[in-house]
Amino acid sequence: MFRVIHVIAVLGLLLGLGACDSSEPITPVTTIQSTVFAPHAQGGQWETASETTRRNVWDNYEREFEELRRAKGWQRLWRLAREGHHFFPEERLAWLNLSTALYIWGDFGQAITAAHGALAEERREDHHPDTGNTMRPQAWCNIASCQIELRQLGEALTSTDEAIAINDRFARAWLLRGEVLHRLGRDAEALESYETALALEPQPPDIVPSDHILLSETLRALGQDEAAAQALRRAISEMPIEFGFHFYLGRILRDQGDLEAAHFEFQHEIALRPDSPYLERALTALGEMAAEAQSMPGSEAHQPLLRLAEAEQLRSQGDVDAAIAIWEERLAARPADESAIFLPLMVARALASASRPAEASEWYGRVIERDPLFVPAIVERAEVFDSLGETDRALDALVDAQRIDPFNWRLEQHYAANPHRTREVQVRMEARVQSEPASP
Repeated sequence: MFRVIHVIAVLGLLLGLGACDSSEPITPVTTIQSTVFAPHAQGGQWETASETTRRNVWDNYEREFEELRRAKGWQRLWRLAREGHHFFPEERLAWLNLSTALYIWGDFGQAITAAHGALAEERREDHHPDTGNTMRPQAWCNIASCQIELRQLGEALTSTDEAIAINDRFARAWLLRGEVLHRLGRDAEALESYETALALEPQPPDIVPSDHILLSETLRALGQDEAAAQALRRAISEMPIEFGFHFYLGRILRDQGDLEAAHFEFQHEIALRPDSPYLERALTALGEMAAEAQSMPGSEAHQPLLRLAEAEQLRSQGDVDAAIAIWEERLAARPADESAIFLPLMVARALASASRPAEASEWYGRVIERDPLFVPAIVERAEVFDSLGETDRALDALVDAQRIDPFNWRLEQHYAANPHRTREVQVRMEARVQSEPASP
């Protein structure tokens, strides 16, 4: 979005867009608010700024843009991108960042305009040379992403092809091409595009969870359910704290008739990320499966779900040992099943609620043994250590959690209830780093 642009320049850009009738004029900036640019916004200051000052401002802008993107600070990102475009209208990356922020913000017409601005031949790369030949392909991908949102699939396919023509090792272009082809019902071609992206070495850093999900859905459309499940399991191993994978794997397992494993995957989605956009869908799936099991009590496939429901009822009535006996029974039936992490987690939580912290700690240990990156269990075990008076073990567990996922909902919940812990964990983490051997 957003800088004051001369009318002639705007008209020239829009005329140059040709068939991109979804584009919209860039809204100009009227107020400078970010700490990066505000000190230079007073009349005449920027025009007379030295090259060193401009270089420093650019570096600060680029650093903050990436930090806000990682932290998902979308409103501040949107504002910073507008101001970056206002202060550096010649720079290709400023136009590209503007396009990216506008796309995230949902302003697709202006995002397309900004992406075309990034593609313009007159753009400069004084502050950020495009040594990897990625900026122009990314601009075309931004255009394609907007066109997908606007349901202009034919145009989006053309845009991905433009990106690939510039750089055929640009993974995002192949992934978007696969998405478009899948939406067009051309799943065999879509699979080829996904596989091309995922076969690139080294593995490109711009692969995101939705790419793995779309790959699995494409495989399912081709009737390859087991391959789809394996793709999701691979995604879980590569991105263990991301949302969506367990929900989609649960759907496959449900369709394959392994209702207990599907139950575990839906529960894992809920326990791992309560902020998951799949939370309600996972809860709905669990409700549907429970109702189905109740309506067919004689069905062998539904017996595990009925036993789990019985365990939950016993727990709610205060009969923790009887509930644990059922969970242990189901765990014995699936001793090597990684998805059965839900069972020891239920045991640990029931024991913790029943004020049996020593036993709870042991069961949390079994959860973490199955999944060393499952932050909720690590934090809950730290709280059990606290109740046992084992402060050092609690702090060590919280350091582990902090290193795995510093923004995890369960970790933030703990810090909110124990504000002093933030500093204690930071001190313990610094001490651990100092004690670790230096890398060769």
